[in-house]
Amino acid sequence: MRTLLPNTRAWAARAAAFTFTLCTCAGLAAGQAVDPARFPAKPIRLIVPFPPSGSNDIIARFLARE
Repeated sequence: MRTLLPNTRAWAARAAAFTFTLCTCAGLAAGQAVDPARFPAKPIRLIVPFPPSGSNDIIARFLARE
């Protein structure tokens, strides 16, 4: 006799979709609360705890220009 088990892949896919939707909505709501004209009021210090000339350093330098 075959036991009836929940379809774990379908459940995991629904849980992932719900989590993605929840995080997206929370991010959009939080992004509207910041006034882009005043943020940031002072320079931002970017610390990259990796050695120079690595991929993390190159990405950080690219993002620092913006």
